[in-house]
Amino acid sequence: MEVAVYTEADCLILDTAGEVDMYAAPDFFQTYTDHTRRYPQHPVLVNIEKVSYMDSSGIGVLFKMFAESRSRAVPFYVCGARGMVAALFELSKMNSILPREETVRSAQKNIRSIA
Repeated sequence: MEVAVYTEADCLILDTAGEVDMYAAPDFFQTYTDHTRRYPQHPVLVNIEKVSYMDSSGIGVLFKMFAESRSRAVPFYVCGARGMVAALFELSKMNSILPREETVRSAQKNIRSIA
C-alpha cells in the first residue's frame, strides 16, 4: 500500500493505492493520525480509486477514521471505490454508513456547499 497525503482546497487528501489489508491497516491509520494532528480542522477525503484490494481490516480502518473525524466534527468522505472494493462496500453494508463520493472533486463540492 502507498499513501500520498496532501492538502487541497482546505481538505486533507489521502490518495491511496495498492492493497489495504490487515498488514497495511495499522500503518494506514497511523498516517491518517499523523496528518490529522497537523490539520485537525481540515475535512478528510480518502481517495481509494487506485486501491486494487481491500479486506475487512481495510473497511474497519476506514470506519475508525470516519468515527475519529466525526468526533472532531470534521467532514469525512471515501472517494473513488471501484470494482472489487466497491463490491466489498456493498456486501459489508458500509456503503450506507461511510460517506462516499465518486471523486475527490465531487466531495470537495459537497463540502463547499455545506460551508
